[in-house]
Amino acid sequence: VKMGDGPKQIEAARIPEEVASAPPASLRLVRACRRPGRLRMRILGDARSVVFRAGRHTLRDARPPLARTLTRRRLQRTRARRLTATVSTPAGRVRLTRTLPRCGLG
Repeated sequence: VKMGDGPKQIEAARIPEEVASAPPASLRLVRACRRPGRLRMRILGDARSVVFRAGRHTLRDARPPLARTLTRRRLQRTRARRLTATVSTPAGRVRLTRTLPRCGLG
């Protein structure tokens, strides 16, 4: 729990189970253009499996490294502006969203 520079007063408290088992903040969706027209997506952090979605295209990945590539042909057919990843972690499911770069397609 982030507190700032320092607490003025310290009290004992109980943390609810939902908060204690929340997914780690270090879970990230990273995307980068590789060569003109190819988009590489990957998940960084403690994840078991992932489902990437870009427009109507769904890419599943259940084994590390949790990464997939969209080709030029698929990127041209995708009209979406957002990339979504549904990640299964030991604490539950997390949905991550980032903008979808055009990777040299205009």
